[in-house]
Amino acid sequence: MIRPILWAMILASGIALGAEPYKLEHMIKVGGSYFFTPAAGSATMAAFGYVGKVRPTPREIEAERKRIRAVIENGIVREYGSWENYKKQMEQVGKSVAHHAEKKKFDWAKKLMPPSLIEKAIPALLGGALISAMAHPENQSRPFGNLGETGVVLVDAKGKVHKVPLGIDQPVRSLAFSPGGRYLAALSDLGGKKKRGRRQIAGRLSVIDPKSRKVLHEWILAYAVGEVRFSPDGRRLGFLLQDPDEPSRKALRFIDTRNWRIEPRVFLFDSFDSRGTHFGKAYQNTHFRFCCGGKAVALATRRGIECRRISDGGILYRMSGRSESFATASKHPWIFDAQGRLFDCQAKSKRVEIPGHRGGVLNYVQAAFVDEDRAVIAAPRLGPLERIDTQKGSVRRAQGRGRARGGLFILTPKGRYLAVFRSLPEAASVRCGPLRRPRVGLHLFETRSLRYLGALRPPSEDTFLDGAATESRIIVGGMRRLYLFRR
Repeated sequence: MIRPILWAMILASGIALGAEPYKLEHMIKVGGSYFFTPAAGSATMAAFGYVGKVRPTPREIEAERKRIRAVIENGIVREYGSWENYKKQMEQVGKSVAHHAEKKKFDWAKKLMPPSLIEKAIPALLGGALISAMAHPENQSRPFGNLGETGVVLVDAKGKVHKVPLGIDQPVRSLAFSPGGRYLAALSDLGGKKKRGRRQIAGRLSVIDPKSRKVLHEWILAYAVGEVRFSPDGRRLGFLLQDPDEPSRKALRFIDTRNWRIEPRVFLFDSFDSRGTHFGKAYQNTHFRFCCGGKAVALATRRGIECRRISDGGILYRMSGRSESFATASKHPWIFDAQGRLFDCQAKSKRVEIPGHRGGVLNYVQAAFVDEDRAVIAAPRLGPLERIDTQKGSVRRAQGRGRARGGLFILTPKGRYLAVFRSLPEAASVRCGPLRRPRVGLHLFETRSLRYLGALRPPSEDTFLDGAATESRIIVGGMRRLYLFRR
């Protein structure tokens, strides 16, 4: 049952209601669900992953196994016509990859061609290890093991909440709306561990119609890991894959949204993985983003950021230096990296460099272009929020002591406000079953002036995990509830 809690309870919850311009509208419990993260937003809707509280029955587990088999079979037939055709094409792909370069380094590429789960890729899953008997360790921060039902919660323009179940024991790792919000892509973790402890990497990629709340397309993908993104023109859906033997080896694939077929091109690159928390908010480094209006893609490699044309894979520009996060402009072929440098990929030049941000603890943890690319909002790992003028290179910094410091943030659709995740002063933590997270709230800022507007706090028994912004609301996912703040 999905129900809003009475205002009397809200007023007693400890949430700061005086923060302008957003005020708490509802706290919502979603029946049988908790741990609402990750999050994604469009102009009118927000989406959150969730895990269930009820363990599935043996009958439900068997039904899920059959459904997975059906998704794999349908994918093979849709993409290749038959298993025989699929195997022949895999041999051809393997030869092509070996011919172009780095056969030894990327020989796994001929085994990852979606939408297959090649026999070698995931025998444990189809062999009966869908629901693994993994014990929950104390203080874990990410859900795994016997999770029950998993899927997506949608919050529409009226503030109503709808569940879209996607499977059993498959926590959602990445969400993305298409431009205009017509589609929602969800990548769920279908992996586990084999008997010898080796990580089994697999994912389920679902494309959902947010209005009807129906799953339109599904793929079971060998080696899929947690990043999906639509291109700015909506023509492509990109998803990331990882070598099961060497995590630094990545591959980027695309789905053509005009016919929902997986494109043959493969972008192979060496990258790195970095995850942790910043002021209590969990983060993971960015591996790719679309740029140049969707005609190119920026890849975070070990040596720096590479901007490649999607049409032929040609490199437009290389930016040296490791960058755990970066932002791409909406109107221009620009990239802003974690070291405070603004590059023009077409002119092949550096436009702006902010001094003092070269090196791990000095880097920016998140950035976003605003005001039609006239400025970048950037959050340093240490120090206050910054607004950087992309023409002059001048920097405006938020004022105030602790409250002005940067952090991972949510930006409203028109870029007027941002909400920054900050650990609460009491430094307490919150438990929900085996999961444990620090207490985190939000600080609100106006993006033009970086003026501090106030704070939003969760009730004492909860924390803010992730959030998204629509045109009229900021919606935040907690351990136990969803929180709707209305402008």
